[in-house]
Amino acid sequence: MRRTLLSLTVLFAAFASQAAAIQPGKASPGPDTKRPSCLGAEGYSSAFGGRRTFFLPPDVMERLKSSRGTDARVSAAYDALMAKAEAAMKRTLYTVVDKRTVPPSGDRHDYLSVGPYWWPDPSKPNGLPFIRRDGEINPDRSTDKYDLSDLEGMSKDVETLSLAYYFSENPRFAGRAASLVRTWFLDPRTRMNPNMNYGQAVPGREEGRAEGVIDTTRLQRVIDGVGLIAPAGKLTAAEQTGLEKWFGDYLEWMRTSKNGRAEDAAKNNHAIWFDAQATQFALFARRPDLAKAVAEAFPKRRIAPQFQPDGSLPLEIARTRSFHYSVYA
Repeated sequence: MRRTLLSLTVLFAAFASQAAAIQPGKASPGPDTKRPSCLGAEGYSSAFGGRRTFFLPPDVMERLKSSRGTDARVSAAYDALMAKAEAAMKRTLYTVVDKRTVPPSGDRHDYLSVGPYWWPDPSKPNGLPFIRRDGEINPDRSTDKYDLSDLEGMSKDVETLSLAYYFSENPRFAGRAASLVRTWFLDPRTRMNPNMNYGQAVPGREEGRAEGVIDTTRLQRVIDGVGLIAPAGKLTAAEQTGLEKWFGDYLEWMRTSKNGRAEDAAKNNHAIWFDAQATQFALFARRPDLAKAVAEAFPKRRIAPQFQPDGSLPLEIARTRSFHYSVYA
């Protein structure tokens, strides 16, 4: 998942601030009580001027913002971010209803994508059923026949614009980010239904698969983006509540649907990313009890079965793109 230059700078600074406190030959320090805490469903909002983020720590963000005039690296990242934000301002709004392929339900509001490694069978006149070519990505999956490219574009643009708003304080960027969110999640004419019934389909074989749930890892960018633009007031209280409900409904689908339960039962990186989504979506939907349960079960359910003592992941190493999947997990 590609990220903007400034978001990478933010993450690097966060890790660097932790690493700086650890000296060779000494035990790792305990929790830094001076740093702001991510407080359950409220995230960092109490220490971040009402910005309800979960990944972006306010102390790191504020330090970066104040150092733009003195740190050439931050200044360069800021300039790159502004260029990306201006480009995002010119792009059209994204919606699932614009795809060229109608989902099996007949409802264009249902998300539809195709499995990355599945291709038309050249020996069949109509190419069906598709055949698997592991490690070879079918470029059709990123065309307007499906929704993946719009999901990716919307998520990246919300991230870019929200960061641009925070660092520049230009409300134009917050307004555009809000429009993207409104169009994708809230407007009855254009919204996505909160399910992945037809995610990572395999034409001629399966209308949708459990693996489709991993497509929505991109939505994790949106949640912190919405938090960053909160001071601009571009989303109403009712819209914020509606967005929380959307994520709550999607989380319920993840937990109860056939595809969602199958993804939860996965043994590889898909299971790890299922929990990553479930935890953040639960916090955003104000279900801290559920987020806590997922997090507490994570070591036993995900780390112990997947990781060897040397840190390797056998199921990822067995893939054709073993390095990619080992890092991704």
